[in-house]
Amino acid sequence: MEAAVRKSALRNFENPAFQKFPKNNWYIAAASAEVEGNILSRKINGEAILLYRKTDGSVAALRDACPHKGFPLSKGVVIGDDVRCGYHGISFAGDGHCTHIPSQAVIPAAMCVRSYPVIERGLFIWVWTGDPARAEGVALPTLGFEDIDAVQREFFFAVEVDCNAQLLIDNLLDHTHFTYLHQGSLDNDPDAGDDGGEFMRAPLQFEQQGDAISTWRDVDSIMATAAVSVIWGVPEGVAYSRRLETKGFPASGYMGSWDCFRDLDDPEKVVAESAALGGVTPIDEDRCLHFVTWSTTYPQHKDMKLFVQTIVDQDVAVLPDIHRLLRDDDSASEVSLVADKAAMISRRMVAQAQALDG
Repeated sequence: MEAAVRKSALRNFENPAFQKFPKNNWYIAAASAEVEGNILSRKINGEAILLYRKTDGSVAALRDACPHKGFPLSKGVVIGDDVRCGYHGISFAGDGHCTHIPSQAVIPAAMCVRSYPVIERGLFIWVWTGDPARAEGVALPTLGFEDIDAVQREFFFAVEVDCNAQLLIDNLLDHTHFTYLHQGSLDNDPDAGDDGGEFMRAPLQFEQQGDAISTWRDVDSIMATAAVSVIWGVPEGVAYSRRLETKGFPASGYMGSWDCFRDLDDPEKVVAESAALGGVTPIDEDRCLHFVTWSTTYPQHKDMKLFVQTIVDQDVAVLPDIHRLLRDDDSASEVSLVADKAAMISRRMVAQAQALDG
């Protein structure tokens, strides 16, 4: 009985394995590069959605099920501005209305597909999964560093992660794992001292502004490792001051990291700047999508994408085990640290948004 009560008590923002996300919100559904001359099928916050481009280049988002027999429309083809079902050839426009039924002239009023509000901005395509009327006037979230003076902006990849989206949001807001899980990539030798490398020893700071949460470290001096040189375009073995800030809108899963290296002798001189923009989009309670893009003020190294993929793979390998434990073990719990402040705040923000979703 005690275990049952405990598990019930954890089925809220305190247990990220059971976090629910509001339907009435904008979510990244795809990178723009993923929808080029094809139909893309995605499950976004429990909604089966297909995406395709019309002849004018704009994106349409429809429920991925033909109302006739429920066959996935994503298994059909795009003809002009319409998508044609691969089962019986019934066609639908980008707004969901039926345009043609091969077997009869009369189109029943019920023969229509749900369409979703969609916005394309920068490298991403966003979809509103709730009531379309409530999307009107709701702007996409903005981190504030989308428009750095980049010479290169690249979509790297989207990866499916077997965990609740909240756990990945927690991970991205957690700067203390960088030194150890991603050893040598984001910090120097974690064994250089009892409290980790140069990045780990810098004070960790937090700030909440409305629907956004930020965490960052300002490092007075850090020596660039080989991995840092590849990812951030600074010469290896040279010391710089550095600020690494992660900011996100947890309820929509929109996350990003801004990294700035400055000359030690001239603090006003920016040596390298990057913005890693991405999304943590819930698929359902047990899975999420992680979108990764990288914008840089320097030409990207030929091995940069591989290095970033290695870092993401390390996170992806860790989180499913945590998710399964918190989901399946009645006695599972967490002991939070001061460094978990941003993650814990983000859980409350998502839970509050869900409670107001109505």
